[in-house]
Amino acid sequence: MSIASSLSRIKSDIIAYTMQMEQVQALIFTIREADATRLDDLAYTEKTVRMLAKVAGLHALESVSHQFSPQGVSVSLLLAESHATIHTWPENRGAYLSIATCRPLSEDTIETLRQTIADAFYTNTITIESAVL
Repeated sequence: MSIASSLSRIKSDIIAYTMQMEQVQALIFTIREADATRLDDLAYTEKTVRMLAKVAGLHALESVSHQFSPQGVSVSLLLAESHATIHTWPENRGAYLSIATCRPLSEDTIETLRQTIADAFYTNTITIESAVL
């Protein structure tokens, strides 16, 4: 392989990597005034996070979850595209849910996620922060 073709291949690899990096999106949903009982239900919360991944067209691989005492749950879902996590504070009727994906989600999909979260936790008080790397 010639030096010119090696340099061309390296350049192509760098461009491809840069394009992938531009596609990394992180979303943080701040959930307030939610139903405390649902926020403290580990099985329900894990099911909800899995449903959100499916709604977004993401692919769940593995999960780990924990029920805290006296209250609160954490669920981390490893996705083929990155991860989704939720940490709840039922005593404050709130939670943070984050989704990171190497495939940016459309505004319509993000709104569908917001509505799905609202329905799941009986609240309309949700703010969304989004960042693209």
